[in-house]
Amino acid sequence: MRFYSAETVKIVFVLGAFGVAYAVLDGLNVPALLGAYFMVQVIPTLIAAQLGNRTTK
Repeated sequence: MRFYSAETVKIVFVLGAFGVAYAVLDGLNVPALLGAYFMVQVIPTLIAAQLGNRTTK
């Protein structure tokens, strides 16, 4: 239950930060912002998965 609570807080924080950035920054490129966020979240996971699949000989 503690894990899900922390994930909920993280999601609320991220959505709030995106909302503040959208409200405060003029000329913000929203697709670029969301794409960069997605890449930052996904690429480390993919790298870790690839490194975990390596077998030592």
